[in-house]
Amino acid sequence: NKVTIARAGAVEPLVQLLRIGDAEGKVQAASALGNLATDLDNQVAIARAGAVEPLVQLLRTGDARGKAWAASALGNLADNSLLRIRCAVGRTWAAQALSAHLGGELRQLGCHRAPKEPWGEGI
Repeated sequence: NKVTIARAGAVEPLVQLLRIGDAEGKVQAASALGNLATDLDNQVAIARAGAVEPLVQLLRTGDARGKAWAASALGNLADNSLLRIRCAVGRTWAAQALSAHLGGELRQLGCHRAPKEPWGEGI
């Protein structure tokens, strides 16, 4: 059960692996987080654990598999819980970047795009 796995403490180690792991570790962490993120409560827990920023980074700089799993995980985080994630991560640049790449959905909820992404002209 995905909720049981998250409540048992799996999210934080996966986010840590996403931050400092090797390429394969990051792929596996993004895959696992994406699977856990199909549950609404897990989506908030994953965002609060700080997964959005390293997922955006993996989407930007990872290999093809890393980019695919990061995009999947970010998509699952955004699915059906845009407002809850916005409240969990606040106005961090990762939330703003996610907003920029999800169209106007987050902006409609009050999370506005940064004037310029920290990495330049998009992902």
